[in-house]
Amino acid sequence: MRISQIKCAAIACASVMLTPALCLAADVTLFNTAKVSLNDAVMAAEKASGGKAVDVDFTKEKDMPTFDVTIARGDATEHYTVNAGAMKAMAVQNKGLLAKLDHEPKKERVAAQIAPVSMTSAVSKAESATGGKAIEAELETSGKMATYEIELVKNGETIKSKVDAASGDVVKQ
Repeated sequence: MRISQIKCAAIACASVMLTPALCLAADVTLFNTAKVSLNDAVMAAEKASGGKAVDVDFTKEKDMPTFDVTIARGDATEHYTVNAGAMKAMAVQNKGLLAKLDHEPKKERVAAQIAPVSMTSAVSKAESATGGKAIEAELETSGKMATYEIELVKNGETIKSKVDAASGDVVKQ
């Protein structure tokens, strides 16, 4: 999750006297109702935009499970929402104020364009290695290395995995 979403989630949880663990449990419960996978959401957003996914967050929009996919296309960052409760993944560009203000760092936008391993391939590798189902994914850069950080749900718990964007190797389970 992006920092602004974490802060909003923490405020929302605090306002109804829930602990962050209970909020995460609510996200996992909602995620388990999703019919569209994270990979399907990424493919729909990339097809609609012509760009490459750099970040995918699972959220709740209008009481529906939703993936918010951040796309890098050239120098621009665009946001697409995919209703994960639908039978088929369809991406709709989000042109709201928060979408316009939220930009991925240039280093990550460039890495998304040149990474030999796509986000969907990295997610598939992480799912195979862990037996979990991806709920969130993000391309991160550190020095000259780019990795996909993937959060997965397995047996009602969240686990994290990292996949090297150059080789496709799972570097952390």
